[in-house]
Amino acid sequence: MNIIEHLSLVIFEKRPLFAEAIRYMLDSIFYDIKIAKNKADVLTLIEQQSITIVLVDLSMHGEEILDIIMRKKKLITRMFVILINSHNDETLAFKLLNNGAYGYLSSTSTKESLVQSIEAICQGKKYIDSESLKSTLYTNKKINTFSLPHEKLSDREYQIFIMIAKGSTVGEIAEELYLSVKTISTYRKRLLDKLSFVNNAELVQYALKNVIGFL
Repeated sequence: MNIIEHLSLVIFEKRPLFAEAIRYMLDSIFYDIKIAKNKADVLTLIEQQSITIVLVDLSMHGEEILDIIMRKKKLITRMFVILINSHNDETLAFKLLNNGAYGYLSSTSTKESLVQSIEAICQGKKYIDSESLKSTLYTNKKINTFSLPHEKLSDREYQIFIMIAKGSTVGEIAEELYLSVKTISTYRKRLLDKLSFVNNAELVQYALKNVIGFL
C-alpha cells in the first residue's frame, strides 16, 4: 500500500495562484488536498482529519505555524509540518524544527525532495533539505529537544516496533525476520523500556497517535 496516497495534505498558503500550483503538482500523489488561507482554516482542517501533512511557506506563515505547532499537543489528531523556505534566512526554520516541525525544504528543492520528505516522515524520521541548516541543528544538538521517543530507535528496533504495533506476535516476527523467538522477545522488552510502556496495548496507542507508517 502506498501510504502517501492515503494521507491528507493541507497547503497553508494565502496566495491562490501559488496554492493552486502546488495542488496541481501534487494532485497525482495525494488522495486528499485542501488549501488553508489562514490559521483558523488550518486548525479546522487538522481537527477533521486523522493524519495531516501541513505544507507551509515559512516566509508567509512562519509565526502562525509555530503557534499551531505549540497548540498541536492539545489536539487528538496527528499533524506533520513541512516547511518551505523561499528566502535564505533559516533562523525561524531552526526554531520551528526545534518545536516540532518535521520537514524542511529550501527554495531550490524539487518535487522529488518533497516526496522524499513525506516518505521520511512516514518512517518516523525528520527530513531537512539544507546541509547548512542540518549541520547547525546537529552541531548544536537542538534537533533532539523535541524528538519523539520512537525517533531514537535503531532501524531494527523501529522495524519490530511497527510489526508489534500492527499486531504481529513474537513468533510471527521471529519467523519473518529469520531471528529466534528469544531475540525478538529481547527486542520487545527493550522497546517497552525505551518507550516507557508497560504492554503492547500502550505501544499500539502510541503508534496510532504518532507514527504515520503504522497505518
